[in-house]
Amino acid sequence: TSTHSYQAPSVKAGRALQSTFDKMKLDYSRKNIPLPSKDSFMKSLIAKTESFIKRARWKVFFFENPSEKNVTEEKYGFRTSNTPPQNSALNEFENDLYDLVSGIEFKTYKSDFQKKMTKDIREIRDSGKVILPADKTNNLYKVSVDDYNKLLHDSITTEYLKRPRMPSTKNQQYLLSP
Repeated sequence: TSTHSYQAPSVKAGRALQSTFDKMKLDYSRKNIPLPSKDSFMKSLIAKTESFIKRARWKVFFFENPSEKNVTEEKYGFRTSNTPPQNSALNEFENDLYDLVSGIEFKTYKSDFQKKMTKDIREIRDSGKVILPADKTNNLYKVSVDDYNKLLHDSITTEYLKRPRMPSTKNQQYLLSP
């Protein structure tokens, strides 16, 4: 599940819908991070390897061409979009590094804790419900999407009124009038 910066309507605000709340119990902290899939791990590893090779190429380029270092153009804190030139001295190292990354083998071991987290994540994704935090406890509640939207609408309309759309000139008059 992902966290949002806005304050979601809490369970306390939905007492009328309380019969539709299903309590969800996690026996561990919500801050635990599950292991990534093999695909996402490999994508990240390849991206980091390419970044490392790019930085190494720039280092070698500026080491061999110190006069190029003095030419500076204002980038306003952004890195250059230029790619570094290939260097024949690094080709063998780069090939060995890519072979090392492509030859990684994964071991499929998971502890009971990781299995439980994976099962809980799959259950949350497949439920089709919204997960709501309680007000002052660590409890979580599952609510259907329709009930959540009703709860959200009721929570917003208790403090704010919905106004009809008006032409822009009337909006300006409405805003300026007391």
